[in-house]
Amino acid sequence: LDPQVLLEPAPVIGCGPFSEVTISAINSNFSQVPGGTMTMQWTGPGIVGADNGPTVNVNVAGQYCFTITTSRGNVTCTDQECVTITSNIQTPQTPQVSGPQNPCQGTTVNYTVTPVGTPPPTGYSWLTPNNEPFTQVNATTIAVTWNSPNGGQLCVLAENDCGFSPPACIPITVSALPNVPQVSGPATVCANNQTQVFTVSNVQSGVTYNWTVPTGATFTGSGSSITVNFNNAAPGNGQVCVTAQNNC
Repeated sequence: LDPQVLLEPAPVIGCGPFSEVTISAINSNFSQVPGGTMTMQWTGPGIVGADNGPTVNVNVAGQYCFTITTSRGNVTCTDQECVTITSNIQTPQTPQVSGPQNPCQGTTVNYTVTPVGTPPPTGYSWLTPNNEPFTQVNATTIAVTWNSPNGGQLCVLAENDCGFSPPACIPITVSALPNVPQVSGPATVCANNQTQVFTVSNVQSGVTYNWTVPTGATFTGSGSSITVNFNNAAPGNGQVCVTAQNNC
C-alpha cells in the first residue's frame, strides 16, 4: 500500500473557444495489493469529462490536484500532487510594414509585414485606405493596385487565436498621371512672321513638358512656354506638340 503520484510537466492553455489541455499522471505508482481497493481523483476549476482516471482534460487555468488512495482492511494510504496550469492569452506585438509610400496611380506595388517579438502571429489582416484591391503574394506580402489617387494609411494587424495586435500603418501618397496638356498659340503663321510663343495653359506642378516643332523650325525656352522660329520651316502644315511627364 504505497501509492506515489508523479505528474508530468504542466502544459499551457492557449486561446480559442476549444482550448483544452491534458494533465497526465500515468507515471505514478498504482500498485494495488490483493484484496485491496484503489481510487483516483482529480480536483480543480476546469475539469472536462471524467475526473477519476490517470489523465484529465482541463480548459481553465488554475491548480489541479491528483490523489491516489489505496485501502485494505483498516489500512488506508494516500498520496497527492498538485500542478498549476497557466494560460497564454497574449496577442501578437505590433508588426512592421514596409513598401513604397509614393506609388503611381494605376500601378500594382508589393508591401511586406515583418513580425516583432513573441508570441508569433498565425496570420495577418490588411486594410487599404480606400478599399483598394490587393492579392496575397505569400504569407507576409501583398500586392496592392492603387486605382484611387486619394492615398491614406495602409495598415496591417498581426493575429493569433487570442486576437489582434495594434495596427502598423504607413502613409501612402498616390501620384497621378499628368493631365493631357492643352497648348495655346497661333494655328497659322506666315513665313516672314518668324517667332511665335506657344504655352501650356493647364500647367501642373511636378510635371516636365517636352516640345517638338515642325521640320526646319527651331525653338527656345523650355517648360510650359517656348518661342518658335518658323523662318526655315517648310511651307504647309506642321505641328507644334508637347508631352507631359512626371515620375509616373
